Amino acid sequence: MQDIHLYYVLIKFSLTGNAQGIQLVISILLKTAVQLFTLYKALVLPSRLSHDTFFTFQIDYCSFGLAINQRDYALLTEADLQQCTAGSITICPSRAPLYPTQVLTCEGSLFFQSPHSYSLCRKSLLLHHQTPTLQHHGSKWVFHFPEQRQATIRCPQENGWTSHAVTLWGSGIIYNASVCHIASQAIRTLPVLSKSVELHLDVPHLYLPDEVSLVTSQGVSRIEAAMPSEATVLDRLKARLVTPGQSFDVYMLLQVRQQSVRAARESH
Repeated sequence: MQDIHLYYVLIKFSLTGNAQGIQLVISILLKTAVQLFTLYKALVLPSRLSHDTFFTFQIDYCSFGLAINQRDYALLTEADLQQCTAGSITICPSRAPLYPTQVLTCEGSLFFQSPHSYSLCRKSLLLHHQTPTLQHHGSKWVFHFPEQRQATIRCPQENGWTSHAVTLWGSGIIYNASVCHIASQAIRTLPVLSKSVELHLDVPHLYLPDEVSLVTSQGVSRIEAAMPSEATVLDRLKARLVTPGQSFDVYMLLQVRQQSVRAARESH
């Protein structure tokens, strides 16, 4: 009964009904404590041999599952993890073989820190290695710096940002820094989005109505008929007196001046 809380997570319910009644279907997975594993993520970081020479282990399985009784373990690849159902408890199909803890593999020897790791695992040699590593896992940052580096860690607070200056060298873990920004001269992380706000702006609608006459055609005829005769006469005189504007250039003005002089001489 000590694992009774696990059954509440694993049980699935379905409900069907009709006019005659309702049927409740409960699906209970038969699990025992021996079949429950703690899943670990395998991370391989370089190890120093000399000043600028490192080596790293090559592994074939990215995840290591250790049974609760610590007697067996399972090795999972990335393809195996894709077959699992993630949740508060990750449920995986029983396709991976189980190894007793006495049987050491490369991944098992690395997890149990066995001295046989050097003989069981394939290794890669890194010459003149100077590239730092930063990997984000949950609320932690796993780092490896071959050389001593100054870094700045900026984390959001309620009233702004707070900065911390640290010295990173070798391998280690930075805890509670999931939303922090880490920057150094050799490597930096991208800022993490902590909050987003959606804003919707109403597009203004401009309405231009058609030109509408305030007076109908019948009204216009009535207004014209009611106008006094003197106003009609003035409108006709205004149309005759108003002449369109004229424009002249210099050459035309000279011609007009010559014609005026010639006409004056002929008259004398």
